[in-house]
Amino acid sequence: MQSKILRSIQESRVRRVGALKEIEIDLKIISSVNKDPHIAIADQTLRSDLFYRLGVVFIHIVPLRERMEDLELLVNHFIEKHNVLLSKNVRRISREVMELFKTFMWPGNVRELEHVIEGAMNIVGADEVIQIKHLQTHFSNWPVKAKPARIKRRQDDMVLKNRSTNLFEKKSEHEEDIVRKAFFENKGNITRTAKSLGISRQLLYYKIKKFNISRETATR
Repeated sequence: MQSKILRSIQESRVRRVGALKEIEIDLKIISSVNKDPHIAIADQTLRSDLFYRLGVVFIHIVPLRERMEDLELLVNHFIEKHNVLLSKNVRRISREVMELFKTFMWPGNVRELEHVIEGAMNIVGADEVIQIKHLQTHFSNWPVKAKPARIKRRQDDMVLKNRSTNLFEKKSEHEEDIVRKAFFENKGNITRTAKSLGISRQLLYYKIKKFNISRETATR
């Protein structure tokens, strides 16, 4: 499919299903990816020639966890939206829920936030305020029963108690040093190194190539 898309872009022609002739087209393409395209290329799930043909203008969309100032606006928007769809009369979320939302990492970004709001509104009944008790099992592994003040203290204690080497918790400028150290500590074992860093094997391969890390040296 990628080769067909690439051909259509390059030649500005397509052939409709069942047709015998190609027709000229004039189009602009807006595309999005949910992972680093360079990693996808390394994984061989994305053709490099297609990526460079599409990649004329890049726009980086900041994840929700890095723009918490938009959280309240988004919450209110989704409440209004699902009030109409579900025939509800929810006015807001509680202060405890808002504090919890501010501490959550939101790996699914804005879409995940909407699903959490929608799920709560499905079971909120006649209540006008979404409480922690209305949240789905989506937060079952998060300290949702803790008071907001205790959530922050718990997180601080966890950081002090366990200085994790998870790659995504470190500053980007230290990334190469962290990868190198973990790689040598695990004697060049890809699986163990990826696990210790909290990343996939594919991403580790990409980082090794990016930083020009010698596997032969690590296994000595």
